Amino acid sequence: MAKGGDPGVWRLNSLHRLARSLTHSCCALPRSFAIQFEDFSSDHARTLLDRYRFTGITTFNDDVQGTQAAASAGLLGALKVKGKPASAITEERIVVCGCGSAGLGVSGMIVKMLMRHGLSREEATKRLYMFDLEGLVTEARGDSLDGNVQELARQEDGVVHDKDDLLTVVKAAKPSVLIGLTGCGGLFTDDVIEAMNDCNDRPIIMPMSNPTSRLEATHEQVRKICGEKAIYMSGSPQEDVVIGSKVFPASQANNLYIFPGLALGASLAEGGIVSDEMLIAATEALPEMVSEEDAARGHCYPGLDRIRDVSCHVASAVIRQAYADGHVANPLLIRAIRRSDQAVIKYIRSHMYEPNYNSPLVNWA
Repeated sequence: MAKGGDPGVWRLNSLHRLARSLTHSCCALPRSFAIQFEDFSSDHARTLLDRYRFTGITTFNDDVQGTQAAASAGLLGALKVKGKPASAITEERIVVCGCGSAGLGVSGMIVKMLMRHGLSREEATKRLYMFDLEGLVTEARGDSLDGNVQELARQEDGVVHDKDDLLTVVKAAKPSVLIGLTGCGGLFTDDVIEAMNDCNDRPIIMPMSNPTSRLEATHEQVRKICGEKAIYMSGSPQEDVVIGSKVFPASQANNLYIFPGLALGASLAEGGIVSDEMLIAATEALPEMVSEEDAARGHCYPGLDRIRDVSCHVASAVIRQAYADGHVANPLLIRAIRRSDQAVIKYIRSHMYEPNYNSPLVNWA
């Protein structure tokens, strides 16, 4: 670093040089791979993603895209618990707390799913109420909002104004879904949870921050107030809660449900892209793996003991969407797609790593 230089600028330039070297090196390789960016700070993650995702290299950021897909899939899983199809998302009113990369990513995915099920973008954004440190995100806040946040700002509609109090927003908007992506532990106070309980038959409460100390509400807290009514999932591990003789599971949104199948499907396609449509396909495929029995017990996600089947199903959905959009260049996969769904599954499974060790060095005992 030059004497007197800004260390922040130096680190940023070094980061981009590293990413540029990696991606340029990969351009000389076949497309049957995917680059997964992870654990970059939020101010760099989006910049790197936007710079490289449409350059012909199969790349995605798990912290941004994996999180938004896993959380949004949980919302669809919650609808399944309520006995509703994915298309019923257009009936939900959703408060999203947090306008960082995770909050914006999840909100953007929800808007895309609402549009996929028939709403215009204007109608879709009206189903959302964004809430940050300064309060409800509305157009009245003008230039003080980041450009990506401005796209989701609400017009003044006489229902909820520019309030800085989450409880006031919940009481006025009467949302059916409350999502936390703030990293602010305890943000969902008892009063806020009670307000959600009062205006819903089955409130969907999703504190998605981690670690546990930053969770907006615990499972026990929500059950204590809402009892059997609530549909709860979290970003951090939580214990199941027992009420009487009934056990209520604590569903956890885990990116593990998404990124293996997403990366596998995209790399096998050899299309050089992980598109928004492929992400939505992965998102909608995940709750399809929640059985009717598990949904009846309140599970919003499939069991991790079935993760290989889940990943295969997600990969298949990603591939089908890529093929529909013209992003499959692998001739062997194209042949399998044209043959049957079973042929695609067989092709995917033939490329899944099997952790079997037959070496005598491993099995000597």
